[in-house]
Amino acid sequence: MAGTVAEFDERYEKLLAAGDIQTSMEPFVQPEPPAWLKWLARFLGEYGEIVAYVGLALGALLLLWLLVPALRAMVWRLPLFRRKAAADEPDEGWRPDEAGARALLAEADSLAESGRFGEAVHALLLKCLEELERLRPGLLRPALTSREIARAPALPASPRTALSAIVATVERAIFASRPISQADWDVCRDAYGRFVTRQDWR
Repeated sequence: MAGTVAEFDERYEKLLAAGDIQTSMEPFVQPEPPAWLKWLARFLGEYGEIVAYVGLALGALLLLWLLVPALRAMVWRLPLFRRKAAADEPDEGWRPDEAGARALLAEADSLAESGRFGEAVHALLLKCLEELERLRPGLLRPALTSREIARAPALPASPRTALSAIVATVERAIFASRPISQADWDVCRDAYGRFVTRQDWR
């Protein structure tokens, strides 16, 4: 038994002497942080409160910049403001440009004859909005869609219905990817004629 223990000890000593087995741990050395991190720590330690206030102020300004246009558009859509706008603006001057309307129809008819019904209807819509901008500058506000403009209470009933028909056709073409047909064009052309009828704007 003693010989066996001595033999084991001998082999153990040889194993240690070979250095293949790690029998101790190197002491841990804390790594040095980079220079930029030291600078940042010192800066935040001295000016951290100022940086926080500046960040909050910039965040508040950004939030206001994003929200104010949307809130303004929402307020203008309230019935109270829409009725006030309609009451404050006189009926005098609500006269569509008949010469411009005839020129536009000639151009749109040319597009339709070439089978470009979508471009023709879109030209009618743009002309309607151009007329509204010329005659009632306050009616077209940022963030309003064509559908909302067509429903404006300030519009007389017949032009409002006519504009709504044109807007609905354009929306179907854009959002439903439905091509505009000859029948759609005929409906929109008739609607544009009603939109620019002088007596309907009195």
